[in-house]
Amino acid sequence: RLYPLSDLETAELRTGGQKLKVWIMDDASKRQEGMMFLRDGDVGPQEGMLFAFPDSAPRSFWMRNTLIPLDIAYLDDKGKVIN
Repeated sequence: RLYPLSDLETAELRTGGQKLKVWIMDDASKRQEGMMFLRDGDVGPQEGMLFAFPDSAPRSFWMRNTLIPLDIAYLDDKGKVIN
């Protein structure tokens, strides 16, 4: 990986009464690598990634070289889950 998880900025999110630790993917290169090559022990049940973009627009994601199951939530610019 170009971006080991230990080198990434993190944030804490709360949703539905749950606390989540997320790694911030805030540039094109980080977003492109995303969760590629991570394995079960690398990401805990209350951990994930926040893909931050400079603008609000429809997005899609690929799962190339993604070895663990994923859930994706799309948020609006206010942080509300919309899909």
